[in-house]
Amino acid sequence: MVGRAGRGLAADHGFRARARHADRRATRPCRTQGVDVPARPRERLDPGGGRRLDRYGGGFDNRVRLLLEVVDAVRGAWPAERPLLVRVSATDWVDGGWTPEETVDLARLLHGA
Repeated sequence: MVGRAGRGLAADHGFRARARHADRRATRPCRTQGVDVPARPRERLDPGGGRRLDRYGGGFDNRVRLLLEVVDAVRGAWPAERPLLVRVSATDWVDGGWTPEETVDLARLLHGA
């Protein structure tokens, strides 16, 4: 299947793998105490920005799927006793875009991840 801008699912799977391995490598030399996963609503989460044609586009559950998969992959490589932070914008201030209510719903999903 083809995603946004002609990118296929393989690109998303590669992104998750790189995120997991980058965080594993980052913890060794610098002994960081936390990981920050940025989420960009206009690119992935926003209904107007994330017009994908695969299982990562469309409704809310599909639009947050990749972020939840990345968090799951990073959490699998990151020590449980260290914080894993996800940075999101509460809204993108665009009519029909990402809303504060969706941010709350995402936070609930992330809390359970």
